[in-house]
Amino acid sequence: MTNIGIHEVLQTLAVTLPAIFLPPLAPDPLHAHEQLAMIDLLEMPFEELINLDIISAGKQEQKIKDIPASIEIVTRKEIENYGYADLEDILKNVVGMYTMDEFGFYGKTFGIRGYWASWPRNMVFLLNGVPQTEGIFYNHIAMYVNVPVEAIDRIEIVKGPMSAMYGSGAFFGVVNIITNDFAGDLTPANQVSASYGSLETYKGAARLTGVEGETSYALNFGYHQAAGPDEPLSRMVSDLSTVAGPPYNIDDTNNTTTDRLELETKHLSLSLARRGFYTNISFDENANEYYSIGPSYSDGNLYTRNLTKISVGYKKQLADNFSVDGVLTYHDTVINIDYDYLADNFFARAAANSEIYEAELRSYYTFSPELDITTGLVYQVISGNRFLIDHHNFPIQTDQQALDDIKSYAFFSQANYSVNDALRLVAGVRLEKQSAYPVTQINFPGSATSTEIQGTYEHDDLDMVGNLAAIYSFNRRNIFKLLYGKAVNRPAFFNNVAQIAAGRPDLEPEYIQTLELNYIATPLADFALQASIFHNELDNLTSRVFEYDSATSTYISYYANAGKMETNGVELILQMKPFADFQAQLGATWQDTQDKRDGFEDITVEYSPNFLGYLKASYHYANYVISLTGNYVDEMETHWNVEKVNPDGSRGGRVGDKVEDYVTLDANLRVNDLFNKNYYLNLKIANLFDQEYLYPVAGNNSAWADKGTPGGQRFFLATIGRKF
Repeated sequence: MTNIGIHEVLQTLAVTLPAIFLPPLAPDPLHAHEQLAMIDLLEMPFEELINLDIISAGKQEQKIKDIPASIEIVTRKEIENYGYADLEDILKNVVGMYTMDEFGFYGKTFGIRGYWASWPRNMVFLLNGVPQTEGIFYNHIAMYVNVPVEAIDRIEIVKGPMSAMYGSGAFFGVVNIITNDFAGDLTPANQVSASYGSLETYKGAARLTGVEGETSYALNFGYHQAAGPDEPLSRMVSDLSTVAGPPYNIDDTNNTTTDRLELETKHLSLSLARRGFYTNISFDENANEYYSIGPSYSDGNLYTRNLTKISVGYKKQLADNFSVDGVLTYHDTVINIDYDYLADNFFARAAANSEIYEAELRSYYTFSPELDITTGLVYQVISGNRFLIDHHNFPIQTDQQALDDIKSYAFFSQANYSVNDALRLVAGVRLEKQSAYPVTQINFPGSATSTEIQGTYEHDDLDMVGNLAAIYSFNRRNIFKLLYGKAVNRPAFFNNVAQIAAGRPDLEPEYIQTLELNYIATPLADFALQASIFHNELDNLTSRVFEYDSATSTYISYYANAGKMETNGVELILQMKPFADFQAQLGATWQDTQDKRDGFEDITVEYSPNFLGYLKASYHYANYVISLTGNYVDEMETHWNVEKVNPDGSRGGRVGDKVEDYVTLDANLRVNDLFNKNYYLNLKIANLFDQEYLYPVAGNNSAWADKGTPGGQRFFLATIGRKF
């Protein structure tokens, strides 16, 4: 496993910190997210919450009631009360989202509003506003963000197309994880903790925040290790004999997942601010074992990623009504994959690396009390893309490279106009252009049979996306939002080089358009309702195709813009505080997704449950907090493969079995101020009743695991920590 050397950390800090500790130029006003930190949101009346400011939706402070999107906020207090163990645990309880776990490359991924794809690129993940992605696959996955929950001040989940502000990939929204609320509240912000749980789970976290003179800082560290699920393969495959012989060679020694889905993650992040200067630095290493193509033969396939993010910015108030914010960001990604298939002498590895350089300049201008406009310019360079694959046994050996930098340019703007006290109009637009770029794939490099295929991804059209909103407040307790948004998802380098190598035409970007009516009501101070009716139209969706080339005895893969879907849905969130020290939230999502391709109209869309249910409830007594969270996920179908050959010779069928609906319930007990010394104890039980359930088989495991992949067993996690 590759480790980040301390000399690399020190070298990075030596380059970055001088920009922060320059002499102060002018006072920097208290950010809205710092104001949030000083307030216990769970104790506030709901009618006051909608007037709080957040930063993710428009890259500036905006009141929840004025944001042109549906939004949920998860606070530090909520994370503590419900005993959320990690980011995936938090997101599965966000209304409209549901978990999928293929036991694959990406760990747990999420569907949202009726759509899930095995290539997780439908929501952008941010850490303190910095995108957590890379330049090879352009993936947006929770596993890239190893931040411990003890470091999280709050999470802002903005639902709906957000490409106008964040560019390609913000299909269904943005998840911004914030760890640098410098202002703090009355409770101690510093803490250390250690956890132990089922399946040999060990966790540790440390957080140090403070203010030294005019410099604010937040330093976070996290470590997580787990043995992973312990499940027999008989839960995943209907007939074990299909994997007992060649090519899988599974027998009594390797017919379980035991020690073949291990996980280890490390996280280190530092945030600094001094007057207008700020920086965010993060280092993440995650190593997860996975199943793909076939069952692991011995120790398990290993996927290791090292991600470094460095962001340095300066925000300046130039006049009473005008401010600017400029930020430079550097991303470095190193990926290594070791495969464990078929036999003792099997050898297969892959490696990838990429760097991203990005500059963004934003301006905020208030023309009048009724009108303000945000504008921005973005320049991005993806450099050094290279993906090496060495699979001797298949045989596949390729060296894929981008022969030039991948450059993109963007302009975005969003205007907010108050017609009167009741009606607010919002309009945003983004113009973005990515350069054409040449790529190469060398097959069997260095051998006598080496061949090279070169080509250029030519799609350099100007993409235009945007959003419109009309927000009407009947009064301070009833708010309607009529929302329209369009988002784009450009194909990644990995997609494009595969297309060119297979002699296929260039891929077009994917698109989504959403129309939504959102209603927020707070009829009572301690009762709130949020309801959304939405309609999504997705077009040009990319699907992957595998083919065996008999002439070269190799497998080739390519992609096609073949998907078109529509979803109609309703989301409901009911929050209540019926009496002191007790609060609850009920949520539900109904969604109906239809495949609009010719010939697929009567085929149920895969990986898209019709109904989702959510429950959260907590009770405080003295220093004790008892809480429950529950999830209901409706049945799901697997992918329909038009090339599947059936016993009667016909073609077309599911790649695996439909999975049944399921309910899980988690319980948590938290004891604060243990021994009156700011110690705390947390006991979490996930899947309290040990409900057996399955996720539908997907992705590369579709070739063998027809029954699906098992959901989480009953899981215990005990944490002891101290705040100071």
